Amino acid sequence: MTPIRNTHEQWGSIQRTFHWGIVLLVLIQLIFGFVIYSVGGKGAPEVARFWHPSLGITIGALMLLRLGWRLANPIPETPRDIVPSMQGISKFTHYGLYALLILQPLVGYVLVSAFGHSPEWFGVAMPPIVGKSPHIAHVFGYMHGAIAFLILGFLALHIMGALQHELVLRDNVLPRMLPGLAMTPERQARQEGDTVDLRNAVRTWVRRDNVTPSKRAG
Repeated sequence: MTPIRNTHEQWGSIQRTFHWGIVLLVLIQLIFGFVIYSVGGKGAPEVARFWHPSLGITIGALMLLRLGWRLANPIPETPRDIVPSMQGISKFTHYGLYALLILQPLVGYVLVSAFGHSPEWFGVAMPPIVGKSPHIAHVFGYMHGAIAFLILGFLALHIMGALQHELVLRDNVLPRMLPGLAMTPERQARQEGDTVDLRNAVRTWVRRDNVTPSKRAG
């Protein structure tokens, strides 16, 4: 059974809920965002113009709650066989996603305010941060689009890293974040057994390749 709080072995159920819930919202948000960008703000469908700012504010709030929960809980240990360079890339990707997903809603909030509108959260008018300013709207519009592409790039790095852990390294990194899936002793033993079999196969191949022709003939 997955614990509520994080442990040194796996992420807890609350952290997993934050992770996958925000993933779903971000994917929906990116779709709405690119629809609005492609047809222009005023020409975008009403559903996109309603949901995009509402989901943006929601994602920003959830990211702050997620950050607070992560700081208040232990973090699962990194597998010992991960080289320092990969650890650095992993941390850079994680911290980058946290920063971008907190910054993007704030940039969007300023953008809507600079257009002279009150940002709305599911129909509730929120106080604008700045007054109407075409210059600020122009600058923050470019920022909003650039950050969206950065989020896509960091998500791609994150997904590639997760697949590498599961398909190449075959460690416990992905299962400890999947909903409802705890690392069982059976899976641990199976993965360790597969790793040992792979290492033995490599050693056998190296030994066979290093046999000299005279030894093979003899």
